[in-house]
Amino acid sequence: MNFPIFIQISDLHLSQTSEEERRRRKLFWERWRFEGMLGHSENSLRYLDDFVYSLHQEEPEAQLIVTGDLTAIGQEEEFEIANKFIGATYEPPRGGEVGLNVRNWQLRAIPGNHDHWPGHATIVGRPTSGLQKFFPVSPRMQPVVKLGNGRQLRLLLIDTDRDVGPYSHERVRAVGSFVSELEELSAMLSPLGMNENEIRVLCLHHSAIYRGWKLEIDARSRRELYEFLLRHRIAVALSGHIHRPPWVQTFPVTRPMAPGRTVVVEACCGTTTQFDPTIARQAGFEDSLHWQNSLFVHRLSEVRGEIHWSSEIYLEGRAGFVRADRLRSDIDASAIFKVWPWPPQGIRPPFGIFPK
Repeated sequence: MNFPIFIQISDLHLSQTSEEERRRRKLFWERWRFEGMLGHSENSLRYLDDFVYSLHQEEPEAQLIVTGDLTAIGQEEEFEIANKFIGATYEPPRGGEVGLNVRNWQLRAIPGNHDHWPGHATIVGRPTSGLQKFFPVSPRMQPVVKLGNGRQLRLLLIDTDRDVGPYSHERVRAVGSFVSELEELSAMLSPLGMNENEIRVLCLHHSAIYRGWKLEIDARSRRELYEFLLRHRIAVALSGHIHRPPWVQTFPVTRPMAPGRTVVVEACCGTTTQFDPTIARQAGFEDSLHWQNSLFVHRLSEVRGEIHWSSEIYLEGRAGFVRADRLRSDIDASAIFKVWPWPPQGIRPPFGIFPK
């Protein structure tokens, strides 16, 4: 039985930003500390292209998952660049075609908060037509992937900015709000019942774990999310949004006063192609401009009758994306969890730089 392989990328922040516009946005960033407006790095696009191409030579069935923020400021043109780069080929200003050639990429992609922006760096305002064009339906659930012996895997996808007002404080603070998404997805899942042989993976832009004045999800959405994870037995959550080195770990979602302890695995990806040297400077990695860009490779395997989920982290180095342990000795490059039978359980300790 061939088990699926997923490449998770996030926070591409694709842009047609000119050098003059990038300078203006950089001044805005330095004043307000709002990341993600400087657009993408062309080198990072090429490194990602090389990585996906090489992996597909070894694993041609590997599927791409995009966990939000395809664009820098939500312009229609930025969505078109994303479609060209991910779905076919794109020619950057410096010349030379680059592209992932994943023509069905929208099946396993979700929008992020930047994709809801109004097409300019003021942040607030109604989204452009690009959002509706490329993400016309939400929430969504994908057809099951058969794993043999009656077991199956299903991807669920939600928009964690669905309920954020275009002129709200939540938009400015990049806070997620999405109770309506969970209600609609729950209604879609309820008629299916709970198949104990189905492994469910939820794709969402905002992290379920992260807490902070900005970037987190609002309190009501968090309560509803944890209830949703329990009710529908979600084994794995794939997220992005935080713009920091990635992590993989379990987190408890047990109902208050309920017996037992249930956990969910979260794989939170950092940025993948963002141009933003400020994080590197702050962390003391001046010699590696794009060290924060990263991606995951997720694999399923069967071990002694159990299905295990493994996550490997790749970081961008000077010559492309490489396994994290080749660039940094302070973290393990992979984590492994049992995801079937329920509930999930850690096998190899989680890794990454975890949220406080």
